[in-house]
Amino acid sequence: MRERGRLLMKAKKYLQRLFVALTIIIGINVWIGTSGETEVKAANITQPTPINQVFPDANLAEVIQRILQKPNVSAPVTQDELNAVEKINANSWICDNIASIEGVQYLNNLTELQLVATNNSISDLRPLSGLINLKDIDLSNNQISDLSPLSNLSNLNKLDFKGNQIKDLSQLSGLINLTSLNLSNNQVSDITPLSDLIKLTSLSVINNKVGDISPLSHLTNLTNLEMNTNQINDLSALSGLVSLVSLELTENQINDLTPLSGLTNLATLSINQNKLSSIGPLSSLTNLKDLNLEANKISDINPLSDLINLTSLLISGNEISDISSLSGLNNLWVLDVRHNQINDISSFNSSKNLYFLWAAGQTIVNKPVNYQKNLVLPNNIIDRTGTLVSPDVISDNGSYTSPDIIWDLPDYKKQVSYTFENGDDYFQLSGTVVQPLIEVPVSYKVVFDVEGAQTSETTAKDTLLTPPANPVKEGYTFTGWYDEKTGGTEWDFATDKMPAKDITLYAQFSENPYTATLDVEGETTSQTVAYQNLVQAPTDPTKEGYTFIGWYDEKTGGTEWDFETDKMPAKDITLYAQFSENPYTATLDVEGETTSQTVAYQNLVQAPTDPTKEGYTFIGWYDEKTGGTEWDFATDKMPAKDITLYAQFSKNSSDEGTPGDKGQDGETGGKDGTTDKPTESDLQPVDKPTNNSPQLKDTQSTLSVKAKHVSGSKEQGAKEKSSLPATGDDSSFTLYLQAIGVLFLVAFFWISHKRKKVRNEK
Repeated sequence: MRERGRLLMKAKKYLQRLFVALTIIIGINVWIGTSGETEVKAANITQPTPINQVFPDANLAEVIQRILQKPNVSAPVTQDELNAVEKINANSWICDNIASIEGVQYLNNLTELQLVATNNSISDLRPLSGLINLKDIDLSNNQISDLSPLSNLSNLNKLDFKGNQIKDLSQLSGLINLTSLNLSNNQVSDITPLSDLIKLTSLSVINNKVGDISPLSHLTNLTNLEMNTNQINDLSALSGLVSLVSLELTENQINDLTPLSGLTNLATLSINQNKLSSIGPLSSLTNLKDLNLEANKISDINPLSDLINLTSLLISGNEISDISSLSGLNNLWVLDVRHNQINDISSFNSSKNLYFLWAAGQTIVNKPVNYQKNLVLPNNIIDRTGTLVSPDVISDNGSYTSPDIIWDLPDYKKQVSYTFENGDDYFQLSGTVVQPLIEVPVSYKVVFDVEGAQTSETTAKDTLLTPPANPVKEGYTFTGWYDEKTGGTEWDFATDKMPAKDITLYAQFSENPYTATLDVEGETTSQTVAYQNLVQAPTDPTKEGYTFIGWYDEKTGGTEWDFETDKMPAKDITLYAQFSENPYTATLDVEGETTSQTVAYQNLVQAPTDPTKEGYTFIGWYDEKTGGTEWDFATDKMPAKDITLYAQFSKNSSDEGTPGDKGQDGETGGKDGTTDKPTESDLQPVDKPTNNSPQLKDTQSTLSVKAKHVSGSKEQGAKEKSSLPATGDDSSFTLYLQAIGVLFLVAFFWISHKRKKVRNEK
């Protein structure tokens, strides 16, 4: 038992020693790890040290001296002073010829380092490896090839290493906070390490050896991309970079712009010195302001006509001959079309904002023509104002008689030419016109005769003639060139060859048939009429309520067509029948007395004041003296004829005798003592209306009311009488008074009784 306890004690001591040993080992490891971390941090000086000892490069020492405002480079500097340096900006105006950045490692808080001079020769970046606060480095135009010291500087935002000797970018792959990177003028061919730098907004890799730009496809935050002077031919990787505002691809091998069609935020685009012939995909980039397409193979610039925001367009050195499609770009300020094939700039005569139009150095090579001793070439060089530009220098002693340049060539020449020059520093048009000539052994003259106007050319025997432009004659269609003025044989320019003699070919024409359409209120007929012939006059059309006034070339207004003198023009025409409204008379007849109105067809007759007739009630205007149909002045419209409207009346009924009235004979009722009831004849109107007429309705309503005596014709009197008892009603009136008295008496006694009862209760 004791032995067992002793063993336990020994085991306990062993574990204690083991714990101490492990603690020491762990502590050593921690110290070693901490020591390793210290080595990658910026260095420190332990005591004040002269600047030129900390920074052995004399020129860099001067830069630091100025920053620290020390009297000279021998002045001592402390670590605290070095820690205060956050930015170094030194260009060739401040100091140059810097070969080493040794000493920079002591600038613990440095965030910006810019040593920009064309004659610096820095090659070693190791002093930067521990400066973890660095955000901006510009060491352009040095001799740097190794970027590995930068691999741990994860706070870097901006790097500019243009003009160095860099090939390998692998050490940049972890610098994910970079927003701006300039590697122009180096020796880079592989940009794969940049594929994860998704925060980049600006990237410049000008003048390198890059052919594959697919690693850029994920850099969707890019707004500025410069890839000039590389070996790029495929732009597919750029199709999704919709944030791009500026894109430069000068001097590559690009021939397809399709991937750029969706980059609608682009404001600046340079693709000069490539292999472009088609620029159609650019038509959707309507936000473009600056476009450079110089030195390509472009001939059609119509797709640019929709780029209304363009202010600068550089398209010199292409194969462009027509720039008229650009005349609608009203914001265009600079247009450079030098070294193309342009002969006419008149379409820009009204361009108000255009400040520069450079069209110098044009080379216009005409299609070859056969050599002729007497060669005539029409001048077609037109300046901004639309004026022909006179030749400046004409080869081979040629002369100019506007509008032709003329040569007398006794011997065959391969070509003739002339130069032209017009404008000033702001608007230039100059160049050379070259006319190649084809040698022919013997030439004969062919004359082209158009209605007596002749042109001619010479051509060799057994050669095909060049067909001239089809002549135009108003109202006629050109049918071909014939060997006679009329009839003869048509010349076939595809197969007929020049005979060994001079010939004349005549232009023949056929009259054009045109259509004359006659329109009567939308219904049309037509005639086919030859040019300058008369249109056959149709029968005058009719229209109810209107008078036909003639045929006109407009639906309303216009000019009247004279079928006897006006001849068919060289176009289809439509003649419209025009009419004037007929005036008609509406006569209003009141018992033989008439008034009248003149009313246009389908207009309303003005409603007159209702007429009166003593003893009668006016019931309306009718189209017959009796009966007929009542005229509604609000809706009935004037027909295509004169009308008469008759006032119709209904006879007023007699008043009924009131019971108790006495007539003149003392009897109750009418004058003759009979009851004053209307007879059937009294209820009939003078002119009996229809069953539905207002007259009958009024009469019926009259019969339903008790008859009243009316004294005189004044309505007021009738009202006054109706408010009083009728004659003979005295007894009834007395009874009424008695009844009222009884009621008052009863009320008096009832009130007295109530008062007495109240007093007794008190």
